[in-house]
Amino acid sequence: MFGNVSAHQSATADNLRSGIIAFLQWLERNGYSSYDPYNLWSTRYGIAVKALYQSNKLLGLPAIAPIILGDIFAPRLTRIFSRKHRFPISDAHCIISFCTLYRMSGHQAFLDEAITLGEELLEQSLSASYSGHCWGYPFDWQTNQGVWRGATPLITTTPYCFEAYCALFDATHDARYKTICESIVKFAEKDLNETVIDHRSSSCSYSPIDSTLVVNANAYRSFLFMEAQNRFGSKRLRSKAICNLNFICDAQREDGSWWYALSSPSDAFIDNFHTCLVLKNLIKANIHLQSPDVWKSIERGYAYYQNHLFDSTGEPIPFATLQRANPVTREMYDYAEGINLGVLLTQFFPAELDTTGVRTTARATSLRLASTILNDYQLPDGHFITKVNLKHIPNTVPYIRWAQSQILHALTRLLEYETATQPKQAFSYQDRSEVELPLH
Repeated sequence: MFGNVSAHQSATADNLRSGIIAFLQWLERNGYSSYDPYNLWSTRYGIAVKALYQSNKLLGLPAIAPIILGDIFAPRLTRIFSRKHRFPISDAHCIISFCTLYRMSGHQAFLDEAITLGEELLEQSLSASYSGHCWGYPFDWQTNQGVWRGATPLITTTPYCFEAYCALFDATHDARYKTICESIVKFAEKDLNETVIDHRSSSCSYSPIDSTLVVNANAYRSFLFMEAQNRFGSKRLRSKAICNLNFICDAQREDGSWWYALSSPSDAFIDNFHTCLVLKNLIKANIHLQSPDVWKSIERGYAYYQNHLFDSTGEPIPFATLQRANPVTREMYDYAEGINLGVLLTQFFPAELDTTGVRTTARATSLRLASTILNDYQLPDGHFITKVNLKHIPNTVPYIRWAQSQILHALTRLLEYETATQPKQAFSYQDRSEVELPLH
């Protein structure tokens, strides 16, 4: 069943519509709260044993083994030890998706759902303790920097909320959403720690409580600043974005790849979806900057992605370089971000700079990944398998943060691109169990 790419042709608009409809039906029944892959890791036991493993792998391995084995063979047991949460990053993805569906269809009910989610997302903001609106995770988690508490805002979450409120502003022209976006920019500018590399390069922190050099964190911030500069006109933001972009380009290795971070030896790994995150944010930032050097960095990074983060059958693999054993064979986050990356490259990579066929390859990859995820990994109730362990063991728990909402975002963006030249079609959205997307 799993990963037989050759059995599927590229996804068509009809496939995408059907898959999105089925997922929306599931979402109507499930709601926006869910369990999470970090549930067990965020318990007192999980935090303690991960800290032990980080300090002494030999002693820590037997202690973390029950969590690893439980995640592989009995992931639903997590419900015994945890509860469902709302995740700001997922609410943001859903807002963006509903705004996309509204653009495609003109149906007010999609926009109404996005507006409702926007109010609920605002209630989760951590702005009372910071310079502006910001969001993080609703659980504690152990990092190689120590324990990070659930009320810690993250630059890897907050830009999605920025995008969500930008989408709401574009759809409604309500100035309140612009004010929220401007507040988010204040957090990103004032509350993160800056590490100056040299006169032209600097790195932002992952959160207000660290000084790590995480590559994708800088990609998110550079995109946020360039988008804000384009919308609000601040030259100061442009300058800061360029310093972060220089850090990313300088950190790129000769083969086109990036380590996850430059902060610690334990961060010297290269994985699939973080590579996609770096590349997609570079693209979104460079749409406004239009730097040939950044486009070249993107082209090199995408070549590495294609050559090292897919297997011989064309399926994405989770890691190109890893310092430990990994039981995950297929990771749906990789599919979602691969689709998003492909759409962005197809839309925005300059044709005159495309010397290696990036645009053609990217579109084909997006359609192929979408076909595989719809045919092999969407379950009868509409949600998607989370991952496959040891080649044959699926985890079917619907974690909305990992990566149900990301898949919805990816599929709606791909459908919008593939049907961009078609006229809007009316459809029903009185109840998501009856939802119909444009059929032509």
